[in-house]
Amino acid sequence: MPRDRFLALFTFWHLNDNEEAPLPGSPDYDKLYKIQPFFSHLQERFSSVYYPEENMAVDESVMPWRGRVAWRQFIANKPCRYGMKLYCLYESSSGYIVKMKMYTGKDGNKREVDHGTNVVKALTEDYRNKGHTIFTDSFFTSSDLVTYMQENGTSYVGTVPKHRRGNPTDISSKDMKLAKGKTVVRQKNNVIAVRYNDRKDFMLLSSKFTAEPVDTGKTVRLTREQRQRGEKARNAVKPMLVHEYNKSMNGVDHFDQHLSYYSFNRKTVKWWKRAATHLLHMALVQAMILFNKYEDKPKPQADFVLDLVMQLTNCGVAERQDPADPHAERQDGEILAGDDEGQGNDEAAAGEVEAAAGGVEAEEPPKKRMRVKPMDFERLSHADNPHRLVPNPPTAKRMRAVRNCECCTIASGKRLTYLRRVQTSYMCNACKVPLCPDPCFSIYHSTKDYKREMRRYYSINGEGE
Repeated sequence: MPRDRFLALFTFWHLNDNEEAPLPGSPDYDKLYKIQPFFSHLQERFSSVYYPEENMAVDESVMPWRGRVAWRQFIANKPCRYGMKLYCLYESSSGYIVKMKMYTGKDGNKREVDHGTNVVKALTEDYRNKGHTIFTDSFFTSSDLVTYMQENGTSYVGTVPKHRRGNPTDISSKDMKLAKGKTVVRQKNNVIAVRYNDRKDFMLLSSKFTAEPVDTGKTVRLTREQRQRGEKARNAVKPMLVHEYNKSMNGVDHFDQHLSYYSFNRKTVKWWKRAATHLLHMALVQAMILFNKYEDKPKPQADFVLDLVMQLTNCGVAERQDPADPHAERQDGEILAGDDEGQGNDEAAAGEVEAAAGGVEAEEPPKKRMRVKPMDFERLSHADNPHRLVPNPPTAKRMRAVRNCECCTIASGKRLTYLRRVQTSYMCNACKVPLCPDPCFSIYHSTKDYKREMRRYYSINGEGE
């Protein structure tokens, strides 16, 4: 698709009918009207295709946005500090999001009470009384919420601010000082409150785990004075609920880390377009999480995205030149990409392309994983547009222009210091890349790592760089 057509389609792209949008102040007014159908569809798919494990967590995620929107937030401890806030309920072990809710500001001028509690109740509505354990940070946790979840058959663990209403007064005092590693516990019915000092002093509430010390399996780093005294390294010991909390509260951070890779957000001044592309990217990461969860050999994100694109576009797999008939018809003495010089590499490259697209499993994976660009599949495919060698187009000064060969020329450094420079007057008609007739043309269209193949070719034929 040409660039201008893509930009035109993106300009007129909509997810809902603006003619039927309710006016502000009407009973059915929705701030997310422009993306509501797409947002609701993703919500339904995320929760229907997979049921989470026992441990789940509620946390905030930021959709990066610095433009104009009424509910833009600033969260200092997030990688993207400015943006639209999403509340997510996710599986602790994998980071898979099972339910989410976008924050759109307060309703009118009314002051919302217990906002964090209401968010947790809304996200966990479908998962209560089913034996799950919910982990949250100090923004959501309160003693009333822990009691409410316990009454509804759901365990709860979370950090809590010392000054929050309902905490035990004797261990919530600011004057209370704890030494490092010291623990103080209070219990009421089946809910315990723990104040613990590790790197800093904090409090937790739990209706499931106790404060019994457990071995975390991590080694405590010794100071220089301890090493000089001859002390030996030991494993870190922490209360059980602290250890379980640390294991279960990093899913959203890992999910946001995946979102930061290979982003396809486009520059726009419309908040809903950024939200739509971000939600689409979230769906892609969700698919990768489920794919790797049930595969013996998990795929890196780059390979998964590439395979997904190749399958959606059906590029380079469905229609490929028959390996049994590598010679296409020559026209006007032009050289085709299926000549005998690179035939052995043609079959190997075709097998690698099919394995990357999910069609055929490669017999022996390469020792070093290579990230193949989408252009490489066009370069290695000979079906839609056969590659032919044609003269370079003339320039203003020369009728027979010469350019540096893509295979033979080897540059080094930012200033393009040429270790070997070979100029040619021919180019590929499909790839628009300058190439020598022999052997560069065949190697370029039959080998994925054509630079390494050229070095091997010169070493065999005794031509140094």
